[in-house]
Amino acid sequence: MKSIFKKKVILLTFLMLVLFLPDLRAQLSINFVAVNPSDTTRKFPIKHYLPQELTPEDILDLAGLKLEYDVDRDQYYLFTEAELGPKESRTFKIKVKDIWNIQLEEVDAIKKQLEANLEILKDKEVYPLAVTAKERIEAQIDYIYNQQVNYSQNVERRIEEYRANVDKMERLRQKAYSLDALTTEARSLEDVDLNKTIKFYIEVKNPSDKEEKTFTQKHFLPEEIGAEHVLDSQGFIVRYDEKKKRKYLTKEETFKPAEVKKYEITIKDVWQFSISRLDAVRKRADLAIVEIRDSSFKENGEFLYNSIIEKLDIIQSSQKANQSIRDHIGGYRLNQKRFAQAENDLQNLEHLLAIVRAKKLEELEKGKVKNILQKLKALRGLAALSEAVFKKGIKVTTTWRIIFGTIIFLGIFTTWHFITWHQRSRTMGEEKGLKPGEPLAVVPKPGEQEPEKA
Repeated sequence: MKSIFKKKVILLTFLMLVLFLPDLRAQLSINFVAVNPSDTTRKFPIKHYLPQELTPEDILDLAGLKLEYDVDRDQYYLFTEAELGPKESRTFKIKVKDIWNIQLEEVDAIKKQLEANLEILKDKEVYPLAVTAKERIEAQIDYIYNQQVNYSQNVERRIEEYRANVDKMERLRQKAYSLDALTTEARSLEDVDLNKTIKFYIEVKNPSDKEEKTFTQKHFLPEEIGAEHVLDSQGFIVRYDEKKKRKYLTKEETFKPAEVKKYEITIKDVWQFSISRLDAVRKRADLAIVEIRDSSFKENGEFLYNSIIEKLDIIQSSQKANQSIRDHIGGYRLNQKRFAQAENDLQNLEHLLAIVRAKKLEELEKGKVKNILQKLKALRGLAALSEAVFKKGIKVTTTWRIIFGTIIFLGIFTTWHFITWHQRSRTMGEEKGLKPGEPLAVVPKPGEQEPEKA
């Protein structure tokens, strides 16, 4: 009995761990301290801003504090008034949901959707490039998720990585659930060198000629660069600055007096603008303007079309070789803005096309309705005639008179027709028969000449 009871206790304990452990892991504590620096007892207003990602639904325990909203900062904060004694400090512990993570189920769902999209493009010309595009998207998703796993024990770094990648993850999610996006991503790889790199040079000097100093260096990277793009960091750690929304390189290092150190950082060239992206926009614009030119929106359509083509031509002509890194990055960013404007104009142009097609459909429907109304009008005429003839009740005697009259008419007509036909059948063909005293004609045998008539 004791062994059975012991097994039940162990099983119950295991079930409790399975049921409640995920909930415990899904919670985080936010601690902050209020301090009275004076030597007297004072009443202090305590105000602490929560991370911007948190909403009221994410807060599990307010620890007796009030939750309020700051309109200017678009952020929730905790507030209370507390009386603190001389030099007293008080710790407040808030429990919130752990929302700074990406679920593995979501990662798997995105990958399955990418696989389904790729299957649709299997027989298309773009399929080989779509395979590469799918692999690139999956690699980026895996990197983001693995960074989360790597910092699972370091909540501060995990939240930092989540903030650094949350916008990128949303863009990847949109690409996964859009078939056109996967095709566009594939087209953008046609004239891009995925192995191309760029060198960034950093030079740091100890300003003191006499003292050895230890510096914590911080060098910001261009806004397009993520941690996955840094191929050789020269010992630097890639971190994320929430205020500037940019990655930076950091390292603590000791410098001798007046020492100068140089670093060569290798990163991927993410500033390559694919000219193939222009062709897709140009084709859509050419297709849309054809129908718009035959409508009342011709003038507006031509304006948008010319704006699109002009921007695409500028982007294409701006691609130059052997540029400096600054000009290369600056040209890419400018072309990104131009391309975004061209896509926006294209969207407006296609909206006009939708209106033109809607008007054509409306006119077609009106024509159909007009025909139907004409038919209904004819039916109304028949209905009026029917009503005029049959609305008044017909007596029984009148009905039988009509029936007997019809039968008598048919009988007379049939009898007359039969007598006429019988008389004609008696004389039909007699005009071609033998007359009285006329001999029968002799019909010659095959091959014989016909006898001459006397």
